Amino acid sequence: MINVITKGMVGTLFISTFFIWSGAFAEESSLNLLASYDFNGDFRDQSGNRLHGKSRVETFCADRKGRANSAVQLNGLNQSVLIPVNINPRVHPKLTICAWVRVEDAENGGTVVSNDNGGFDRTINLDRRGNKHRNVEFTAFCGSHHVVGSKPVKQDEWYFVAATYDQVKERIVLCVNLSRYHKDGRMGPGHNQCRIGSNPSHGSYFKGAIDDVRIYGKVLSSKELKAVMEDYK
Repeated sequence: MINVITKGMVGTLFISTFFIWSGAFAEESSLNLLASYDFNGDFRDQSGNRLHGKSRVETFCADRKGRANSAVQLNGLNQSVLIPVNINPRVHPKLTICAWVRVEDAENGGTVVSNDNGGFDRTINLDRRGNKHRNVEFTAFCGSHHVVGSKPVKQDEWYFVAATYDQVKERIVLCVNLSRYHKDGRMGPGHNQCRIGSNPSHGSYFKGAIDDVRIYGKVLSSKELKAVMEDYK
């Protein structure tokens, strides 16, 4: 915001306020940002849509840049964040979920973001079902008991993870640090709200840190995902 002081014809001073919109804001506006959680000591939605989260979690930690109290810390036992965002295919046929994630338990996995009601609904997860070697890796649910996997994760490293859902093309794409993995699938309806850090139907609590969760009402392209990742890197 910039204030410009000008002098009127009779000596009156006028203060005009101008708002300078950043490129990042303009970019996110064009991407149909539905909800945004940066976890800077609270669970407020920064998108302007007022979809604020609720949680009993009181622990925040340093983010990937080392900034204190800038990511939510979850214990893997009973902690998660409820967000009032309806990501069902009927409401948003095309959708993208992004998050920065640091895993502290690469053996037991857990859920990053989900609205699953038991039908393998829209979810970014950490489990062993995405590969024949049964390694723990980031996965995305694809409906009908199917998942798309990625590569084994390492503990205490930050990952940029995104899942895009296109109900029209019946295509799910999982991106981990911009490496892409895809699978066909048609999603059914899940819950009308989401959980960050757990599965809303059966727990699967995540242990580690989660930051900068963003939900977009469109399928982001590779170029757009790269821009989002680099903007918040």
